[in-house]
Amino acid sequence: MDFVNYYKILQLPHTANQDEIKTAYRQLAKTMHPDKNPDDCQATLNFQNLNDAYSTLSDLRKRRVYDIAYERHTRPYPPPYSTEVRTRTSKFKNEKTTPFPNPHWVDRRQVEQFIRQFKSCVSKAVQQVSIQKRRIEQKQEAVRALEDEILTARFEMIEIYECGAGPSNLERTKEYPQIQAQERIKAELEADLKEEEEKLASLERQVLEFNLRLSYWENKWNVFYGESYS
Repeated sequence: MDFVNYYKILQLPHTANQDEIKTAYRQLAKTMHPDKNPDDCQATLNFQNLNDAYSTLSDLRKRRVYDIAYERHTRPYPPPYSTEVRTRTSKFKNEKTTPFPNPHWVDRRQVEQFIRQFKSCVSKAVQQVSIQKRRIEQKQEAVRALEDEILTARFEMIEIYECGAGPSNLERTKEYPQIQAQERIKAELEADLKEEEEKLASLERQVLEFNLRLSYWENKWNVFYGESYS
């Protein structure tokens, strides 16, 4: 199922609020209705896409689920940790700092520089961990919301068919693909969630590594200079 940019259909930015979504839909519905475009063979499809866009973005729960897919298709994820952190780490390894160099090789100013730099690395990595945890929470919430939608849709179909008032075969063929499409989206979200959890584990290992190096140099400072680094 190809991704459809509902914000583009409504001619709105991703940050649009609910009032803006409603206003845009009403204005576009007046001009895009098939009755207003009898010569356009795509008018019915375009109007259906407009309705789908409004139905999704006007519902806060559906919008949260959609925004996860929107982010995946429109914006690449940032690297696990910043270029600055990677550059510094590489630099340390190239300057007799592998990964716990002998303090006798460096002077007091260099030790102080290492401590400051590793403190910065720890701070940046901790921030990345916090961001990654929030991203995972958002994806987990989106998966749960989609699971609820799929379950509700299945129960509704069972209830309708068992009551003997089911839709025509044509309508059934429309409903089943909708649930299948939701299942595919859910599978994609779960795959994304697994990747995000792996990124989080990598970031947490980086925090541990940087903390170990920082502690090493702070301890050496205390031993060689007889004072605590502050």
